[in-house]
Amino acid sequence: MQVFTSNQLQWKQRTVSGLEADSFRQKRKDWGVDFVCSHASYLINLASPSAGLRKRSIDVFAAEARRCHVLGIPFLVFHPGSHLGSGIERGLARLIDSLNIVASRNGEIPHFTVEITAGQGTSIGASLEHIAEIVHHVHHPMRLCIDTCHLFVAGFDFRDEVNYGRTFDSIDRLIGLDRIAVFHFNDSKGDLGSRLDRHEHIGKGKIGLKAFHRLMDDDRFLAIAKILETPEGEKKDPMNLRRLRERRKTS
Repeated sequence: MQVFTSNQLQWKQRTVSGLEADSFRQKRKDWGVDFVCSHASYLINLASPSAGLRKRSIDVFAAEARRCHVLGIPFLVFHPGSHLGSGIERGLARLIDSLNIVASRNGEIPHFTVEITAGQGTSIGASLEHIAEIVHHVHHPMRLCIDTCHLFVAGFDFRDEVNYGRTFDSIDRLIGLDRIAVFHFNDSKGDLGSRLDRHEHIGKGKIGLKAFHRLMDDDRFLAIAKILETPEGEKKDPMNLRRLRERRKTS
């Protein structure tokens, strides 16, 4: 499962008590939750050219990491942020520096897990080369989150066998498949390369069902968690799960 450890749309941060942490760990054990990650606040922009916003983002990201540590959550998923017109290289440098500042304050838990982005506007993270630069220059355990919608609208086709192989070969060469911690499974309202970050139900968007079946059946990814972020939450989750779990009957 994926959780938020604080309100993802507010700057104000909360502290997790020992009692809360013990309860969370016990319930996770009772419910048999083998994998859990936290998603960092959507307000954070570690690449910002504004010194004030960047400092605030660093402090909030560090607070997120501390809560993960207390709760025993091994992966903290985050968006790389936006350079806001200052240029991709400067934005990347600020992002890497920000993550290293947080790493200097933090232990080994959680792994910082960078999410591939759709590439809207001035956001960073739609390029595998840029993700690789982040992963290889931050002095902390780094992992990767692949959002299928983001990957597709950023220009990476994986709908047929040949393009699927090319896309994941590129990820392996530049970043390493062993760094993938989690998938966000979302179909896409936007077309290939459109940079439109709009999630759709599995099999109802431009990616299509076969690509998700191929991902589900890929031996390299069988043990990697796959989390839905499709519209309407729990109301439609059973439908999306059925489409994924019935893959062998339709492939």
